Amino acid sequence: MGGLPHKNLLTSPIGIGHVSKALHLCRRIWLPLLYSFQQNGLIVSTVLVIDDEKAIVEMLYRALTRFGYAVLTAFSGREGIEIFDQSAIDVVVTDLLMPGLDGVEVLRHVRQSRHKDIPVIAMSGTPNLLGNHDFDLVISKPFSIYELLDHVRYVCPPDAGRVNCDENG
Repeated sequence: MGGLPHKNLLTSPIGIGHVSKALHLCRRIWLPLLYSFQQNGLIVSTVLVIDDEKAIVEMLYRALTRFGYAVLTAFSGREGIEIFDQSAIDVVVTDLLMPGLDGVEVLRHVRQSRHKDIPVIAMSGTPNLLGNHDFDLVISKPFSIYELLDHVRYVCPPDAGRVNCDENG
């Protein structure tokens, strides 16, 4: 038969890097977008968690998803800003001190964006460094997961979605 040679995609070698990157994109972007569709007639709120400490990001991801939020994660301020600009975010939870772009720069970016009213919650082991910044809420590390959940629920309930968060927060 003529035409293009057929290549079996199932048996073609795929590098671990390709698989790792695909899983990374799936976990960070595509799965949370699926959650943003209507579930039981309600729009699910999306929280962006930004922290350079992997253990904190994973803990917050597990807790917030368990309590009904869709969660996007970033391990740096720069990555968080990129995700914020490309996604429908209802609440940002960011660490204050991170290498590169810190939480104050994340806040500045959010406040200068077209979604400037999105609530931003700061997490900090040194809240006295916050000065007069315009964070909606500040939580001191260490904190209980229930304390953080109360703060997130205060600015945006899990079933509110973007439209209702803007009205409530």
